[in-house]
Amino acid sequence: LTYSILENLSISPQSDLSKTQQIIAINRQYVNKNDIIGITAESIENNINTEVRLAYKTPKRGSFKKTDIDMAKLLIADFNEKINLPNFIIRAITTTFIEGTFIAYRRKVDKNGSTDYVIDFYPLGTALISDYEVGGDPYVMVDISALKSALQKSYPKNRKRKGLFFENMDEEVKVTYPEEVYRAYMDKETYAKLDIESTCVLRIGNQNKKYGLSPIFRAIYPALMLESFEDADRSNAKARAKKIIVQTMNKEILGPEYSRNTYAEQAYAHKNFLDAWKQKTVVVNYYRSRVMSTLGISFLVDSGSQSLSVANISLRQLMKRINRISKQLESTLVKWYKGLLRDNGLNPELAPSVKIIDAEMMESSMKMELVNTLFTKLNCSYETAFDVLGFSVEDEKLKREAENKEKLDEIFAPRITAYTASGKENSNPTSEPPNQDEGKSQYDKDRYQNTKQ
Repeated sequence: LTYSILENLSISPQSDLSKTQQIIAINRQYVNKNDIIGITAESIENNINTEVRLAYKTPKRGSFKKTDIDMAKLLIADFNEKINLPNFIIRAITTTFIEGTFIAYRRKVDKNGSTDYVIDFYPLGTALISDYEVGGDPYVMVDISALKSALQKSYPKNRKRKGLFFENMDEEVKVTYPEEVYRAYMDKETYAKLDIESTCVLRIGNQNKKYGLSPIFRAIYPALMLESFEDADRSNAKARAKKIIVQTMNKEILGPEYSRNTYAEQAYAHKNFLDAWKQKTVVVNYYRSRVMSTLGISFLVDSGSQSLSVANISLRQLMKRINRISKQLESTLVKWYKGLLRDNGLNPELAPSVKIIDAEMMESSMKMELVNTLFTKLNCSYETAFDVLGFSVEDEKLKREAENKEKLDEIFAPRITAYTASGKENSNPTSEPPNQDEGKSQYDKDRYQNTKQ
């Protein structure tokens, strides 16, 4: 990999499939070999917040039946479980960050007379993004020739010559690809147009063009420079290993009257010489900093310190990029939920809004303090307060109405304890009454007076 290759690839790669595929291969290589880029991709995969909040709107009187809302919730919960939604979120966001473009498809599967759903993932090359879109969602095509090349392999068989998985390519395409792809494959078409309501296209850095561009590509430049420095240091280390160092010092190091400690001055001069000999290229830290800042990682140095050793890591820009991808994924999930409800004979307007909890989360203490200020001092609405905490006021309203109807306040009434009852109340009615023997009290008083005399 050379700088001239990077320069050529940087010219409008968002409109060129071949350049985009080359950049993806380079990004994947540097995720595997570069420490900073690799740990960044790994950190995203390990720390993505997969918590999803679904907010169902309060239906207008007579618009929907409660049974329809309950059925919609059951269908969507079952759908999320079958597609393993948390794993899908991790894969979608991580792939988009590394490759710049992510394409998936919600495919219907007939299983025991009922309709099931699976999520298929298509690499660029097999799947192509067209020039046409609807509502911001682009149409995706499958290149039949590229599909055949990808599936060109020998199919494993058992002793009876029966396929362990599939008998041939025709059967594999029929079972594992959408119906429109199978029809185009059998009709020997060049491309198959996928159903736009079932596709998922996530992009970052696409500049309103077809394909996205990962920020990793911009980090390759300084990373390549770091490799040059490492090669130079490696060559220097080999050369230095074959050298015999002779250090000579002038007598002036002992001071104007030559009265300083000879051994101490020699040791000090020798230490400085070896430190300079072992010193790596000075600009290495500069290029490492460039790699990190390009990926969205920066240092927050304490204003009272001049050292990076006491700096804090800021991931704010990186988290913003992750949230930008999550917003696109939320729109796709809403589209899929509407299609799911439509397939089951329900009104698609029952589909909830989707909120993937931000990766850039505010500290809990800050959130509580902000909500307290907004609600108690500024008299804000319930909706605003719930929104700060990441909850839907409409969803909470439905839950409270159901709780009030079922009288859960009475069921979960607090038990009588030292913290829920006053001291004047008898917290244990089965206990014996307090001692009311007045004779003993008078005896104690008389005895006390006699002892004083």
